[in-house]
Amino acid sequence: MITTPLADWLSWFCFDEDNMKGLETILERNDRVKEAHERYEQFTADRELMERYEARMKYLCDVATFKEDGRLKGFEEGRSEGRAEGRAQGQAEGRAQGQAEGLIEGETARTMEFARMMLRNNEPIDKIIRYTGLSKEEIESLKD
Repeated sequence: MITTPLADWLSWFCFDEDNMKGLETILERNDRVKEAHERYEQFTADRELMERYEARMKYLCDVATFKEDGRLKGFEEGRSEGRAEGRAQGQAEGRAQGQAEGLIEGETARTMEFARMMLRNNEPIDKIIRYTGLSKEEIESLKD
């Protein structure tokens, strides 16, 4: 068994009541551990000190609980805000994309109508290609 001061302290902190002989050995060997143990015994024997200690521990647990609850609440609020912002951004992007697609579709429809009008006026296909940018196949498909 290791008998360094650090090992004595670790053994004292992890003391098992079933091993009283081991504790007595440590207390005989290490005066500082013995002094700490005597103070601990005095402290735990004093009912008022123990009540104050327990009240303090309860307070610290309550504070930790409040902090954790606040952290969780903040997390949920941030998550909700993020979702709302994400939805708003997605809707704005969707509207912008829809408008752009609508403009393209409108422009395409206008170009096709212009080509039909030129075909009805018997304009040459080369001229229709030049004015509309449509391919010969696209213009031919408008004849049907």
